[in-house]
Amino acid sequence: MLIFADQISQELRDTLGGFLRFPFSEPSCQLVEARVPQLAGAYRRLAADHAARASQGLPWLADNVESVFSALPTHPSGPEIADPLLTAQVILLDEYVRDAHEGLRSKKQIAASGKMSMQDAVMTLRAASFHEALFLTLAGAFELRVNGSSYRFDLTALGRECVRNRTTTVTMQHQTEAALLGEMTAVASTLRQLPSKQVASVARKISLDQLDLLAGRLLDCFFSLSTPMQRDPAVRPIIARAYQFCRWIALLQLVRSAEESELWPHPELVEDLALDRVLLDEVIASQATRLASDQGIYRNRSGAITLGKTSLAHAINCCKRVVLDGTQSRQLGERFELHVRNFIEDNISPDDYIVGGPVQKGPNGPGINYDCDLTLYEPRRKKIFFIQAKWKRDGRTASLEDELRAWSAKNVPMDHGVGQLEGLRKRLSEHPVCDKVRSALPGIRLTDKEIQDNAHFIIIHTLPYFSAYSNRGVVIYEWNLFRNLLRRGMINHTAAPQDDWNRATSHTSTSAGILPLEDPEQVIAHYFQATGFDQVDTTRAMDRRLNAHYCFDLEFAGKRFWQRATRYCITRPCT
Repeated sequence: MLIFADQISQELRDTLGGFLRFPFSEPSCQLVEARVPQLAGAYRRLAADHAARASQGLPWLADNVESVFSALPTHPSGPEIADPLLTAQVILLDEYVRDAHEGLRSKKQIAASGKMSMQDAVMTLRAASFHEALFLTLAGAFELRVNGSSYRFDLTALGRECVRNRTTTVTMQHQTEAALLGEMTAVASTLRQLPSKQVASVARKISLDQLDLLAGRLLDCFFSLSTPMQRDPAVRPIIARAYQFCRWIALLQLVRSAEESELWPHPELVEDLALDRVLLDEVIASQATRLASDQGIYRNRSGAITLGKTSLAHAINCCKRVVLDGTQSRQLGERFELHVRNFIEDNISPDDYIVGGPVQKGPNGPGINYDCDLTLYEPRRKKIFFIQAKWKRDGRTASLEDELRAWSAKNVPMDHGVGQLEGLRKRLSEHPVCDKVRSALPGIRLTDKEIQDNAHFIIIHTLPYFSAYSNRGVVIYEWNLFRNLLRRGMINHTAAPQDDWNRATSHTSTSAGILPLEDPEQVIAHYFQATGFDQVDTTRAMDRRLNAHYCFDLEFAGKRFWQRATRYCITRPCT
């Protein structure tokens, strides 16, 4: 689960960011004492061991999950938690602890010395889970319930909303990325089968056209730069470095998909594929000082490069700031508004939607500020959608720290956009503002009351894992999803029998009619129905998540730190 950080104040975001990044530090201990005093003593006892263990390596526990989490007894109301989910929880906790320890060693210049015992490693992961439960309590997603020495964390209304919305969004995003990865796997398999006079890497067999095509797909999927936008003469010089970076990433992913461990950037390869070696060296050098899990691209001692085990999305996200600076990102934001308009005009029937101009107060206008970048009119229902378009460079991956980091001060324009649309909603009661709406939609006769009764507000953006929900009456959609919603919920289905992507088949489906853009619930329902999810199983799985509880017993030091109550179905939705 990820917190919808736009639903909490900037001050609290900053506080929580420090708490999450620096577990068991003195400021974190003080925050627990001030906000959750019942757990202050237990938290400080864990903090006393945390720094000492930071110098020790963490043994791998994902193959011994039951040492960290007790087995969950079967409950009549539902199946027990599957082993893969428990394994995923341990892997995520392991990564979180390793990053925290690496950061602590770097900050205090502590040298790594040996590995901690299995018993200490188990306690360390349980402590990390406890820290995250406290984080979610401070964020308002968990509510603490105390019964003697037993401390139970229940989801609050905000927590239930976050779990529900983000579970849906992550599923949608993962399926989109899986289709692209499958396509790249098929390309790698085909290249491996090409005849060669000598044993050669797939990197030596790929053509320039194939590499360019895959780079374009990466720009579309992970930078939200559609093909028309990539070809825009005004955009091409802005994204030149990002494009060259994606060519390297595509090559590295192909090598990994072909089960080759690394890529050697020999001069011949660089010349034949017109690769930018200077850019590659710049990216690697820039990322070298970051946490190992956040470097994206790695160079080994022999000079070969690899993505390691980093996911494709995370590797790209880690390096975006190197290949697109702040100025270029702002320039892309300006062009993005134009391309949204052009996409609608070029691809959507005016019988479905008519695109109109902006509605803006102006720099010196009186009253509450308001602004929308374009209007969208649906003739059949006479609905008016006031839209803010936000192109954002910094995408997010599924971790709590990424969530907060992406909502730091430099990213407040998303919050600002919600405020501007709220201002417009309040001022639609004013006749002059309604006149501006009519001017934005020339040729469409609308009374003030028709405008007020049929107005809806939407932000479209380019942040993955953050889509199809509403905040303060403003609906939030990621652009890749929204542009398909405009095409009557178009979904491209790709199926690979027995995971054989060389035999994958694709087809496209749409809704029988226009989807209600103002209702993200119906949009989500359409998606799951169209993609073939069993509605009963989906509802049951969601209910299990929403009815989860988290139990810790802190009475005895020798007692298992993580206690699973037999009457509850317990999952760990954070990270």
